[in-house]
Amino acid sequence: MNTPENAFDISNVALPWSDQQSGAGAVCCSGGRVQYAVPASGGQLTLLSADTSKYQSSHTFSDLNVWSAKKISDQFPPSLRARFAVQTDRLMSIFAVGDYTYVFWTSQDGHRYALRTRPDMLEPAAVAEVDISVWGNNYTSKSNVAAFALPSTLPTFEGMVGAVVLAEEVNAQTHKAVGVMLPLLFDPADFTPNGTWAARIPNGGYRGELGSLLANDTSGCSVVNNYLAVSAGWIDQGVVQGPHDSAPRPYLSLVVVCNTNSSSIKSLSFGMDLLPAFDAYCRVKAGGNLTVTKINAAHGDSGLCHGANVGMAPDGSLSVHFRDGSDNVRVGKLIPNSAQHGEASYQQPGLYLPVWETAPVYLASSTSHLTTRNTPCGVYLPLATTQAPSPSAVMRSDGSGAQVFDDCPTVRFIHLILSSDSNHKPRLSTSYWGAFFSIENYRVDTATEAYQEATLVSMVADSFPYPVPSREIWGPDSPSGMVNWHLCNYEYLTGDDTEVDLDYSFQLGVGLKAEAIVTTVVGVQADTENVAGVSALVQTSDATLKASSFSVATRGLPPVPGDPETETLRVSPSGAFFGVTPPARMATNVTLLKPRGSASSSFLAVTVQPIMDGSITARSGGFSSYCYTPGQLQTYSPESIGATMANRFSHLSADDQRRFRINGVDHSSLYQADYVDRVAQRFGRNCFGPGGNLPYLEFSFSEGGIQRSEFQSTSRFTAGGGAYANQSAYAGLAWNVEVENSVGALGVYEVTIPIFNSSGYVMVGVEWATSLVASSTSTKSWGIKLDEYLTPLAPGEAYTVRMYLLEPSPLWALEMKYFGFNQGDPMAEKIDFTNSSPVRILFTVPYISPALQSRLALGV
Repeated sequence: MNTPENAFDISNVALPWSDQQSGAGAVCCSGGRVQYAVPASGGQLTLLSADTSKYQSSHTFSDLNVWSAKKISDQFPPSLRARFAVQTDRLMSIFAVGDYTYVFWTSQDGHRYALRTRPDMLEPAAVAEVDISVWGNNYTSKSNVAAFALPSTLPTFEGMVGAVVLAEEVNAQTHKAVGVMLPLLFDPADFTPNGTWAARIPNGGYRGELGSLLANDTSGCSVVNNYLAVSAGWIDQGVVQGPHDSAPRPYLSLVVVCNTNSSSIKSLSFGMDLLPAFDAYCRVKAGGNLTVTKINAAHGDSGLCHGANVGMAPDGSLSVHFRDGSDNVRVGKLIPNSAQHGEASYQQPGLYLPVWETAPVYLASSTSHLTTRNTPCGVYLPLATTQAPSPSAVMRSDGSGAQVFDDCPTVRFIHLILSSDSNHKPRLSTSYWGAFFSIENYRVDTATEAYQEATLVSMVADSFPYPVPSREIWGPDSPSGMVNWHLCNYEYLTGDDTEVDLDYSFQLGVGLKAEAIVTTVVGVQADTENVAGVSALVQTSDATLKASSFSVATRGLPPVPGDPETETLRVSPSGAFFGVTPPARMATNVTLLKPRGSASSSFLAVTVQPIMDGSITARSGGFSSYCYTPGQLQTYSPESIGATMANRFSHLSADDQRRFRINGVDHSSLYQADYVDRVAQRFGRNCFGPGGNLPYLEFSFSEGGIQRSEFQSTSRFTAGGGAYANQSAYAGLAWNVEVENSVGALGVYEVTIPIFNSSGYVMVGVEWATSLVASSTSTKSWGIKLDEYLTPLAPGEAYTVRMYLLEPSPLWALEMKYFGFNQGDPMAEKIDFTNSSPVRILFTVPYISPALQSRLALGV
């Protein structure tokens, strides 16, 4: 439906709700609904909700302005009613994380609460008191808790809630007070219905000092005591490698707006680097306290005032909605870097002379301003995706001229503004914002011949623990045919009529092109409805191979001639890895933005996907077992493994140790005496054993028989594995860049094999993820199958094996690179360790019978 742009411009339509709005509200889109949290008469928290699905296709305003209203206190006992009386001189926060919408507010008795509800509100809501006492008694918090969803594209932040609060800190020695901003981290798993939701300190105890915001108050206390209505958000400004960074990282800025709710006093706003504020590792690398940068009004602009609400526009820019001194609705856009051409900071990620540019909102088809009596708020709603010619001509990728491209997936966005009339009745206004459209296969590049021969590893598996056989079983006079026999063999993911789909997914996410060649990322907004249209335009592709099983053998090797200490059979020291070659060709898809009223379009997002043409082939190979010494069961104890891995890691150079920080997560803390417990807790899945409460399978062996764990299904493991494999959503590219062509999991890393033949081509943050999914034509079980097992045990000898299946992670590829190959190994040189994300099979031997311990200690 080609509805004209101005047909969406509708102003000041009353919401069908009989109550009045007594303070500022907050709005978000989630689960196909617009949710508006608002204090009703008496400040009673109410959620107004509208289904957007019909409007997204019909474009008819009456299909959107159908609202249901739920007074939250009606869902709880009368004794809890006071919790839902909102203190209206503070601001509320509303946002979506996962399947839930969260609302934060301050009650009239000064307590802070959070509501958790489904977008459709068909399930009962839950409430918890927000507990921020973790910062201690030296801090007295004054403002509301300004909460927001942290960017899900960073693994450490995925699914987490960030927040800030203004507080007065009293120095224990000098008793002097200063005003500070305290960062808070909330884990949704800690939310306790009808209990508390305790905040965590995310960065090791550092806070932002506010003394630089007001010229007449260097302590910052005036900010804390007078600017009590706070709103916060973040903006992604690109990938940058700073002086403290060992590799490129995303640069995200936290932005905080502090309001007095007075039209005569301008709001204060400031920003800082988000990662040091919410990540202890990044804060340590940056050093010192959090640096606060004041954000000013643009030249000639009146600035923010009267309860500015921070939000996010579809293109990733940060916006605010507020009421000016004449009760006009105004919308501001953050310009994070206003440095001019020729200045050193020009077009650099970061807050360099940041300013707000604001403009009034006009009534539809009128020069009159949209007015409001309460602080307004806004959200951006995508319409249904359509296929259409590009709305403007676009330059071809080779620069030979512009053309109109056919069959472009296109999504248009509508700006929804919620305000109120003179009687404080809420009103809805809509206007056309702009459109995204995508050009598929805009550019196709061919991998170098060397990279086409590389291996992306999908599984790293050690051979099954097998002790050196007793001489009663095997000796020098045994048949030579015993050498290189299969001593034992196990298969992973097997079943009579089952095939295993090995899905090699190229998880690319949404990249936003900001300035020049800087590539940035949408982030958490890509998961929410206000920019779902961008996600809908991003293409991903899977390469699927089918296999009945992976088989890993333990082999016997002959003695070393002339060495009396190896007169017994040796056990092969190798494990096995499995994988595929990468696709030969990659296609670049571009997404462009055509703003309202513009005749041209600008590049906004870029993604890359493989072209599936049969070039992907299966690969396998061996590596040296590095956690233990095959044949020597004593080295398989958790204690021995911990000591071995700690020792191996300690001998890496400082630069190599830094590579174990992957996608923002520092894994170096795993390499301690309790290595097995740490990796099992971090990467294991409790889906084995009675009731599915163990992270391992267990096998017990004696001379007379074998006891095995039953393993009927790996569905819980592989479903989780698929999710955990796709760790990076950073993706994008830039061309005409004078850098080495390379690819990495989070930015541009140095790798040994250049990716593309094209010059000046950089891919930013592609992860070649792996997931394992079983499909079956029968009801037979599948899982682990221990096939051949030639018993090596003499009478009285026994041992127990635990087999851990650990979730896919680039960490296992790194371990294999640094610990599993000798330097210069030609097999290792063809593995893409940077982008592999394999499953890991790890063994321990927690029990060895005394008789077997004695024989192994004697080496006989």
